[in-house]
Amino acid sequence: MDASQHVGAGFQGETMRALPRALVRTYLAEQPGIGLIVSDAGHFPHARRHGIERPEGTDQLVVILCTAGKGTFVTPHDSYDIRRGDVIVAPPGLAHDYFADGDDPWTILWFHAYGEAIPGLLAAGGVSDDRPVAVARDLYRVAALTEEILHHLQRDETQASVLGAAGAAWHLLTNLRLLTRDRVGRHDAVEEVQVLLRQRFNSRIRVADLARQVGFSGSHLSAIFRERTGQSILEYQTSLRMGRARELLDLTDAPVNAVAREVGYDDPLYFARKFRAREGISPSEYRIRNASG
Repeated sequence: MDASQHVGAGFQGETMRALPRALVRTYLAEQPGIGLIVSDAGHFPHARRHGIERPEGTDQLVVILCTAGKGTFVTPHDSYDIRRGDVIVAPPGLAHDYFADGDDPWTILWFHAYGEAIPGLLAAGGVSDDRPVAVARDLYRVAALTEEILHHLQRDETQASVLGAAGAAWHLLTNLRLLTRDRVGRHDAVEEVQVLLRQRFNSRIRVADLARQVGFSGSHLSAIFRERTGQSILEYQTSLRMGRARELLDLTDAPVNAVAREVGYDDPLYFARKFRAREGISPSEYRIRNASG
C-alpha cells in the first residue's frame, strides 16, 4: 500500500504501532459508515537521521505533529521548514519527502489513515496539495489527540481499539480549522478580522475599515474570508449577533427591543426580521418555545 523509502530507525524511546493491512481492509469493509481507519501511529523522539521519500505519494493520509526540534517537508509545490507546533497533513497521492534536521532533529507524533471520508475531511479543514502545513493553535490539545490515537493502537487490534483510534482521528480532522491556523500570511488576516468582529460584534463595522487594519483591499479580504469561513464578513457578524441574542433571550427577561440594542440593532423590527430569517421564528416565539421546552 505504501512505496515509501525510509531512512533511519530505532530512535531511543521510539513507539510505533502498525495494523496488518489485511485487517485495515477488513475494518474498512465492515465499518462503511466510519469512512476512516488509522493504520499506523507513532512517537519518534529526537529522531536523528529520520527521513522518508515518497516520490509517488501514498494512498494513506499522513499527519505529523512536530513537538520539538526541526525538520523539512518537501512537495512538488514548495519546501517547508518545520518547527515545534507545525502540523503536516499530507493528502493521499501527494508526492513528498520529509526529514529531520541534522543539528536539531525533530520529535514527532504521527499517524496514517485510510478511508473514503478523508478527501471530504481535508477539504473541510482547508487542507490541499498546496497547503499541507499548518500551525497548531494549541499544541498540547493536538498532541493529546495524536497520543490518544497511538494509545488505542497500542492497546490491541480489537474493533473497540481500532474504532477508538478512528474516533480520535475524526475529532482531530474535523476540528482542523479550530485547532490550527494556516502558515500562509494571507489567512492570518482572516483570523485577525474574526477576533475584531468577536470583540465588536454589536458595532457598525465597514469592510473597508477592517481591510485597512489588516493591510488588504476590501475585495481581497472579502474573498479570502469567504474562502476560509464559508461566510461573508457581514454574515459572520450577523451570526455572532444572533448567537448573543439567543443567549439573552434564553437567560434573561430583557425585552426584545433591549436585546436588539444589546446586539447592535437600533431598530427592533429590523432585528426581528433578521432573527426570523435565521431562526424561522420571531424572538418572542423563540423565548416562549425555549421557556416551555
